[in-house]
Amino acid sequence: MKVLLINGSPKANGNTAAALAEMEKVFLQEGIEVAEIVPEVEEAEEEVMTPPPNTMIPIAAPKAAP
Repeated sequence: MKVLLINGSPKANGNTAAALAEMEKVFLQEGIEVAEIVPEVEEAEEEVMTPPPNTMIPIAAPKAAP
């Protein structure tokens, strides 16, 4: 059996990479062949803006059914 691991995260050493590394260890211990695809992605120079904690983000209310 072969397993293909695909890491599409823009963070080269982020949580996705850590999770895939743990999965790879388990597969290899079980004798399962592993191949990995890691697209070359340049990390953003700027951090992604996130709202401050406890910030309300307005969303549209659901429309009433006719």
